[in-house]
Amino acid sequence: MRTDIIGRGGHSRVALVVSSLALAMLGTVLARAAFWHSLAEVAPINAGDFLISYSGGFVRRGLLGELLYRLPFVTNMHRAELAIKTLSLVAYCASFALFASAVARRTRSVPMALLIALQPFLFGFPVLTGQWIKADLLLLLGFYVCLRWMRAASALRLLAINLISIAAIATHETFGLTMLPLLIAIAASKDDPARRPWTQALPRAVGAFAPSIAALLVVSAFSGDALVARGIQNAWAARGIAIRDDITPALFGLTHHNVWRMGFDIVFDNYSDKPFFFLFWGGVTVVSGVLVSLAGGLERAGAADDEASAAYDWQSARESAAVVGLTAVFFAPLFLMATDFGRWIFLWLAVAAGITFSPVRHDLIAFVGRALPGALTTALRNASERVLAAPTASRFWCVGLLACSIFCVPLPAYVMEGCCTVRYVMGFSLAARVVRLVLGH
Repeated sequence: MRTDIIGRGGHSRVALVVSSLALAMLGTVLARAAFWHSLAEVAPINAGDFLISYSGGFVRRGLLGELLYRLPFVTNMHRAELAIKTLSLVAYCASFALFASAVARRTRSVPMALLIALQPFLFGFPVLTGQWIKADLLLLLGFYVCLRWMRAASALRLLAINLISIAAIATHETFGLTMLPLLIAIAASKDDPARRPWTQALPRAVGAFAPSIAALLVVSAFSGDALVARGIQNAWAARGIAIRDDITPALFGLTHHNVWRMGFDIVFDNYSDKPFFFLFWGGVTVVSGVLVSLAGGLERAGAADDEASAAYDWQSARESAAVVGLTAVFFAPLFLMATDFGRWIFLWLAVAAGITFSPVRHDLIAFVGRALPGALTTALRNASERVLAAPTASRFWCVGLLACSIFCVPLPAYVMEGCCTVRYVMGFSLAARVVRLVLGH
């Protein structure tokens, strides 16, 4: 039985979802434009900032905190603005719910459906601050679509995946640095090892994604400026490393954001002067990675009535731990280039969770096992078993329920960055399974 989203009748459902989302976004833009015009505001409409934004205080304040923060402003809102924001909020959530229902019908995967349906809640509601969708959300949705389409090989799907990758790289080059290498590895894992060893499969996959790689190089080359170049030179000079002044600023295009430009100074200072900073983020990273790995063992738990099939699947958990470690390799450089540690950890976990609950996980793990030396593979497997064997089932459920409760609790921003990571993981991948298994026991 086919389990792809794009299957018999799948094109019409996907077209309905995409068109609904596009119409809702277009309607919101036009409504806001009409409202601004009615108030005789002269500020120009920046459609780019409206559709793609990083803002939205929900992430730091929590659901309850966001509602308490916004409630006093409701009474002072113009009726037209209140109506527009209410309709935008409903359309925003409904669009993702419709998309999730299509995924659930075609894939029978509850975690993947929750992963999509809960995105408005996990990322916050940018419509409340004048935007519709966030760049990180676009990157992840594009990555998830690519994962689904990579289940079957065809020239048309490969073209579509490259187009999605190019659009995602144009949105933010983080996709090309972190998620594109994973897509290449997954594509290489699809080759039959009996016909083509990994040393031949990997270059072949790189060639298949040549358009996406070229797009990353173009974006990198045209994103830099003299200010960015000077900032990077100063940052490295403070570390005793001199960079030639005549190097073109375009070479520094990958660090064109201000926070990336200053990242080296801040990161090195925090690691050297604030031990708590390293311990806090290191602890958050380890705990979150273990939770995602344990979540992988719930994929088949409770799927059957017999007790043996409903038992916790430690083999899947070990495979998920391998996925978490593999994705961490590609996200690790970001921690040296920028200070958005909470954001990088979340993106890393969201990508790892997407692969964990996708059938491509098995091919990817088998491919990595063929590429790595046997001794190293054994050592990694033993290490993951020791880490995953530490928490008992009862502790895991307690941590999960506590993390779900954090979803509604506003906390100070610095602490909330770490708590958000646990909240995200439990929220989009484990909520349904936790409730089902707890009630079952």
